[in-house]
Amino acid sequence: MEGLSADSITPQGGVTSTEGATRSHATVWLIAALSVACLLATGAAWVWSGPPRWFGVAVLGLLAALSWLLGSNDVQARVYLSFSSIIVLAAAAMLGPVSAAVVGALLAGLQRERVPMQARVFNITMSSTLGLVSGTTYILAGGSPSLGRDQGTGAVMREIFFPLLIANVVLAVTNVVFIALIVRVDQGIPMRLSVGRLFTSTVPVYIGFGGIAFLLVMLWRPVGLGPASAGFIVALLLGARWAYLQHAEERQARGRALDALVAALELKSPRLTGHSSRVADLATAMGEELALRPQEVSDIQTAATLHDVGLVTLPTSVVRQVASGEELTAEDQQVFASYPGRSLELVGGLSFLAGSLDAIAHHRVPAQPIAPGTVPSHLSLAAHIVGVADHFDLLTQVGADGAAPITEGAAIALLRAIPRPGQERVVDALALALTRREVNPA
Repeated sequence: MEGLSADSITPQGGVTSTEGATRSHATVWLIAALSVACLLATGAAWVWSGPPRWFGVAVLGLLAALSWLLGSNDVQARVYLSFSSIIVLAAAAMLGPVSAAVVGALLAGLQRERVPMQARVFNITMSSTLGLVSGTTYILAGGSPSLGRDQGTGAVMREIFFPLLIANVVLAVTNVVFIALIVRVDQGIPMRLSVGRLFTSTVPVYIGFGGIAFLLVMLWRPVGLGPASAGFIVALLLGARWAYLQHAEERQARGRALDALVAALELKSPRLTGHSSRVADLATAMGEELALRPQEVSDIQTAATLHDVGLVTLPTSVVRQVASGEELTAEDQQVFASYPGRSLELVGGLSFLAGSLDAIAHHRVPAQPIAPGTVPSHLSLAAHIVGVADHFDLLTQVGADGAAPITEGAAIALLRAIPRPGQERVVDALALALTRREVNPA
């Protein structure tokens, strides 16, 4: 499904080997239980609604094969373009729950990526269950499996559109719950956090896919094109894919340009090599722990990547003195303090960075131990996150002010001791992000 498969499920390490083994065993048992439940439910649906409609399954199977050939294209951070949900939802309305379950299993079985067996079994079970649940919902909502061409708009809305809409909502909810459940058991992440993130990132996608599935159903049945309607849908999907890939290429080109700025900074100060990417990873994880919207997380990731970019405009001697902890003259201190503003001068004119500029400009405020009440009231959560992530990496990886790096636990304690509004919340998010990383190493 669209970025919601279980490809990442693997036997986990964990804080302790016992904990990792327990979670791994629990994951296997959960997948086995879900698979058995899916098989039993499919058998019950077979008795209730009849056997699969094999001709329709074969036609949609060709669409599934096309989906496999094209693969899932990354069009944005953690968002993937795939035809899976469209095909499953259309099968649910046109062919019934059992056929939709078969189509779903076929789609998941054709997964291109090399994943562990238990992840593949889970994906097949989940995709089959989505077809079964959405097909059953469509029928219970009054959906008609055989609406003819002589029916009016009212009948189409009552017997196709609204039942399909309800089935799409149930499909989306079931997908999110399946993923949140397996992540909870396998990785220990609370379902509340996973459900919130997944809903905010996938609702717009499912709305669009539901519209395309409705078009396919209408062309197949009321319009009367039958299997030929698949050709129209393929053309539509290929057009959408082309547009998305153009957007993806533009995004990647922007990324390469920004990476060049970071590379220039690391060339100026080799001690900072890798610092920007580490801060970006930490800040992204912290934003996710705080259940921020996907666009907010993306803006934070960009801001964290570029938070030091203004340093490229400073004299190399000043940058290297700061990185090594050497004392600066009063004049050099003033020059160094200007770098956030210089960052804005470099990238402030780029409209696609609009959501990241505030954090780039103000991240230095929360990165410093300061007295209570001296934090500007306008300080954004994004700037606070980037500042804490930056400070943490300087303490643990680079070595703040030229000192030797300290342990992560000591850095967390230092950050908690900084008297600042919202500091505890942000540092808690950092601690949780570090815990996830330990339990699920890259």
